[in-house]
Amino acid sequence: MIGGGFIKESFFLHHMDAYEVARELSRYRDNVGRRDFIERLARDLALSLGYRLILQDIDVDPKYGNRNFILDSGHDNPLLITAHYDGYVIDEATGETTPGANDNGSGIGAVVQALQQLKGLPVDVVFFGAEEADSLGAKQYIAQMTKKIRAVVNLDTCGSGGKLGMLIPDSVEVGPELRQIDAKLNAHYLASAESFGIKICGHDPLAIGDHCNFIEAGIPATTIQGEDLEYYGMEDEKYIDGKGVMHTAKDTIEEVDREFLQQVVLVLIAGSKRLLGGE
Repeated sequence: MIGGGFIKESFFLHHMDAYEVARELSRYRDNVGRRDFIERLARDLALSLGYRLILQDIDVDPKYGNRNFILDSGHDNPLLITAHYDGYVIDEATGETTPGANDNGSGIGAVVQALQQLKGLPVDVVFFGAEEADSLGAKQYIAQMTKKIRAVVNLDTCGSGGKLGMLIPDSVEVGPELRQIDAKLNAHYLASAESFGIKICGHDPLAIGDHCNFIEAGIPATTIQGEDLEYYGMEDEKYIDGKGVMHTAKDTIEEVDREFLQQVVLVLIAGSKRLLGGE
């Protein structure tokens, strides 16, 4: 790991709305461009909110997103909020990715907007690379982790709610095994969603991602997503190739519901404050 420097106030500090961040990230059609965008964004967040930026390289081809960006609050036992910035590679030869506005510009945007309301609380953030490459970014972070992380909340594909609402799953597949999500951790975010009158979906074992690696490592972890089966192309708890929007060139900003994404931001802020006793 190496410490990151700071740059002057710029465009990013005036565009911290979740939807606008998702829009900007989706303009990049390769993970090198997405990585460089996130570095500029992370530097500005560190500067404006008082975090230390740490750059962590991942041993993977740059076309998959070969760097993690860690915003370190300085607390020894923080809540860790995470989202991956890399897009799904649809052309291995050129490294071209999907636009990735929902997967996962929406997650990046939700974290960026929420973080401004969590300033001063024991919250660290990681923007992961290489999630679409077997979660190598999350695995790299865990391998080098020096802190006692109290819990992890991962934001992924949270811009499209569909008819089933906001997904805060009760269990997920970790490897071949179905593992229960820590109920006490989930309760903070479920209570927050209930207080806003938001419809919740609690069951989708295929809601896998970077959070699963933390569960496997014995760290309480959950995810907040939009439960939109048409977006995922799911039937009977199975992905149907060619049916959905996820991992295709159709994953544009039009797939992100601005109102729903703002609901995710509200739940992320309120649930994190509940968990940390910061209400």
